[in-house]
Amino acid sequence: MARFFVPLALGAAFVSCAELRAQDTRSTTESKNQPVVDARILEPQPSGPERRFFDGVSAMIGDRAVLWSTIRDEVDARVQGIVGAGRKVAPSDVDEFRSEALRSQMFGEVLAQSARTSTSLTPEELKELVQRELQHFLDDEVIKHGSFNQYMRDLSAIGKTWVSVAEEHENELLQQLSLQDLYQRTRLQVSLLVTPREMKRYYDENKSKWIGAGSADVQRVTFASSAQDDSAQKQAAKAAAAWRADPKKTSSQVAAEFAGTALPDRKGVRNEAADSNAPFVKAFAAKAAVGEVSEPIAFGGAFWVLRIEAKTQQRNQAFGDPAVQREIVARLATQRQGEQRLRLIMRNHRNLYVFPTDILDR
Repeated sequence: MARFFVPLALGAAFVSCAELRAQDTRSTTESKNQPVVDARILEPQPSGPERRFFDGVSAMIGDRAVLWSTIRDEVDARVQGIVGAGRKVAPSDVDEFRSEALRSQMFGEVLAQSARTSTSLTPEELKELVQRELQHFLDDEVIKHGSFNQYMRDLSAIGKTWVSVAEEHENELLQQLSLQDLYQRTRLQVSLLVTPREMKRYYDENKSKWIGAGSADVQRVTFASSAQDDSAQKQAAKAAAAWRADPKKTSSQVAAEFAGTALPDRKGVRNEAADSNAPFVKAFAAKAAVGEVSEPIAFGGAFWVLRIEAKTQQRNQAFGDPAVQREIVARLATQRQGEQRLRLIMRNHRNLYVFPTDILDR
């Protein structure tokens, strides 16, 4: 079984402003290359002049307290990812991220409880398996940190304890076991869950996955010509030879080197009537291999040099193809697994103590 680790943040504490400023300085130094997010988006400003609340309980799910820092860490990761991709995050988005994080915590606890009651393992077998995996996890962490005592000191330095880390890791293991059991039962029942009629409907609705003309992405450079001068054709020939010798060059580089003009790449060129590209571009895209450079082509008062950047092969796979049917079954089985997971959560979440009680409605 794969072993994984999700850090658990600490209990409630108050931290002085001086300590927070020192932490902020270290954080800024360590992550100077990371995108900066306006702190006002993520959390309110401190209410007191010298101290502020650092952590607290966001919710109780079963017998487990979900800390504000746990939710905040998940939200921060999402916000940093969006900002790092160059997009903006509104405060309303952050509120929705918090709600999703809370719901995710509740769904995870439902799955963990299901592992204790609904899997094929006996309570003794489950306990033995979890203890063995926790020991493996501890051994791996001790090796990474150099010694057991150093690992404990490193946990303490970031405000964590082995007990809290072990509890979170156990919860993750139980969720994994629950999902594995659910997926195993889905695989055994796939002939009942996926019918031939549904397979055919899926094929018809997604036919482009299996049937379609081949296409190519084409780079283009042009060289202007005149009736009195054949230098453009010579330059185009030199450019084509240089491009073949160094296929890593871009169309812009070739154009700059040989006094040509780089045109935007043509994506998904197909050799069919519905494609609006020029016939010579479609013909070259159909016959040439990836990386192949054309000879100069006279068209529209210029000489063109083309290069195939990427290519997709023609697809003509019928519904009766066994490979197609296996792929459809796999895709529909994955959908069924997701539906069964949601049904399991919605069926069992009412048996779990939750506070606040409106987590699902947030």
